[in-house]
Amino acid sequence: MRYVVAIVASAAVVTAACGASASTPRADEGRRIEVSMKEFAFTPVMLSLKAGEKVTLAFKQAGTVEHEFMAGRDPTKDMGYMKDLFAGLEHEITPTPASGHGMGHGAERVGVRVPPGRTATLTFVVPSKPGTYEFGCFVAGHYEAGMKGTLSIQ
Repeated sequence: MRYVVAIVASAAVVTAACGASASTPRADEGRRIEVSMKEFAFTPVMLSLKAGEKVTLAFKQAGTVEHEFMAGRDPTKDMGYMKDLFAGLEHEITPTPASGHGMGHGAERVGVRVPPGRTATLTFVVPSKPGTYEFGCFVAGHYEAGMKGTLSIQ
C-alpha cells in the first residue's frame, strides 16, 4: 500500500512541476486576453489594461459572419474610429493581413478582421496615457446592432 501512495504522490509532483513550467508566461510575452466575437457581441465587453504593459488580444470568432475589432474614440459609420487607439503604436497582428490592416479603412486605422471559425491576435504595448476608449466591429451594420465594448487604460 505504501508503494502505491508513493507512486501516486510522485506522479502528482511530476505533473504539478510540468504544469507549472508549461503555464508560466515569460516576462516578455506580457498578458494574454481571450476575446470572443459572435453575432453581435464581444465577450468580454469591458477590457481593463495597465499603461505600459504588453498585451495580446486573442480573438476567437464564434459567429457565422466575419467580424472585426477596432478601438478608439469618435466612431464613424462603417469606417472605424476617427481617433484610433492603435494608430502610431507598434503592434503585431497574426495572421498578418495582406495590406495595411486588411480592412480598407486606410493605413492610419488599425484593426483585426476574423472570418467565421478562425482566430487572430493583436499584440501591442498599452499607451501610457490613461483614459476610456471604445472598441467595436465596423463590418456594415454590426456596430449599429450593438457590437461594441469599453476599453479602459489605467
